[in-house]
Amino acid sequence: MNTKTNASILNESAQSSPGLCQQGLQDNENRLLGREFRSHWRTATNDSELSLFCFRRFRTAHLLNLRFLENEITRVDHEIYQAGLQVEIDPESEDKLWLRNATKDANVLPIEDIITRTRLQELRALLKEYDDTIISFNKVMNLQTIALSDSNWLSSLRTDINQKETFKTRLLRLDLPPSTQRDPIRHLLHRWLRKLWFERQVKTPNPEATTPNFQRYRNSIRIADILARLVFALSAGAFMIGPLVVLSYQMSLQSHLATVSICILMFSFVLSLVSQASNQETVMAVAAYAAVLVVFVASAPTNTPSQ
Repeated sequence: MNTKTNASILNESAQSSPGLCQQGLQDNENRLLGREFRSHWRTATNDSELSLFCFRRFRTAHLLNLRFLENEITRVDHEIYQAGLQVEIDPESEDKLWLRNATKDANVLPIEDIITRTRLQELRALLKEYDDTIISFNKVMNLQTIALSDSNWLSSLRTDINQKETFKTRLLRLDLPPSTQRDPIRHLLHRWLRKLWFERQVKTPNPEATTPNFQRYRNSIRIADILARLVFALSAGAFMIGPLVVLSYQMSLQSHLATVSICILMFSFVLSLVSQASNQETVMAVAAYAAVLVVFVASAPTNTPSQ
């Protein structure tokens, strides 16, 4: 009885003073904004690149938006297509679209009721939004990413997901150029570093890791770039030094030709496997490597049969 009385009193007071309720809601919103501002200010003025330039990608939300747009355009496109099937097809045409075999719906409205100015404007608006969204999403997906777990400060702000979800969540690096060509070696190294650091973080958690300054040494993209360049440099050196060492111990021309042929084939296979170069660039690289080996063969000593 007392609860009902108190509730009725509160309702009556709320109805009698709507201005006070509105002021209370405004105060709560201001306190929430102030709390968010303090967190965002700390992130936006931090010295770490991971805190300054990393933002969520929202890949699933982008894909859902594209699917909904696709369905809306499909509905309008189907209606227009059914209107087009009412037009007689020239019997002498090749009918590359197979319109004669297309499925026609029953009880289709007349063309004049389907093709209206409103319908055309709706189609143009949907197509423009769809095309712009696809282009924007393509640009977003070409940006370089890191795992949320790489940034201990940003991951500490996400209280709605667990630790494993932070490893799967991707953040965009807005300060880095987009990666138009995917380097398999660099991609594998980046994934390996992310997984290694995450496993270490799970096994040995550090309470001080939630501070912004702690994460400046967790730049997995930069370390992966350095390691990828080192791997390619060492591989190029091995492909140059290896044949030179082998040729120095061979004296016959047939052995030289066999060694050079095997090295060129191995170089071509590795280059095609780990490089995203075009066909022309691949041919030029193999030709340049073959030219270097020809110089090695020409300068290597050989035993010529005596006349």
